[in-house]
Amino acid sequence: MSESPHPFEEYLTRLRTALDGLCRESMDAAVDVLMACYHAGGSVYVMGNGGSASTATHMACDLSKGPTPPGRQGLVVWSLTDNPALLTAIANDLAYDEIFAQPILSRMRPDDVLIAVSASGNSPNLIKGIKAARQKGCRIIALTGFQGGYLKDNSDIVLHATESTYGPVEDAHLIINHYFVEAVKNRLATEARPF
Repeated sequence: MSESPHPFEEYLTRLRTALDGLCRESMDAAVDVLMACYHAGGSVYVMGNGGSASTATHMACDLSKGPTPPGRQGLVVWSLTDNPALLTAIANDLAYDEIFAQPILSRMRPDDVLIAVSASGNSPNLIKGIKAARQKGCRIIALTGFQGGYLKDNSDIVLHATESTYGPVEDAHLIINHYFVEAVKNRLATEARPF
């Protein structure tokens, strides 16, 4: 009788499934969009709920600092989850579904990029955020999981971690973040641009 795999091995199998589903061409396309935003002087905004809100904060930190060569301006990246006073004011005065749409309508410009992070891809506040970004003429990168949901069908670039449990999907999204940092860093390092 064979032994059952260790639970950690089972978890790693699910993580590999999530990562193997990611389209390499879409990863490159997302980096292209981030670089175009950088060269246009735009900003990147990131949104998510729960663990994905933490990923949004993590991405804003890493992409703001990690790729930047010494003496150069880096990407301007903001997490839309990082002002709890504003989030709760909007949720209280309007509706929780509006917590991302309202700042997007106030702040985003056509050269900006929105990164939406969601395992399900169906959170109502993210859907409204995407619609607001569309209204502003911005590009949208979606990091999704499960079946992809609304985000998969309504974003310019989709990085779909094809797994159906939160942990591996959220892990895959952090790996995407770290890949973005490395890819943008490499591109900035090879550009012959003045300091």
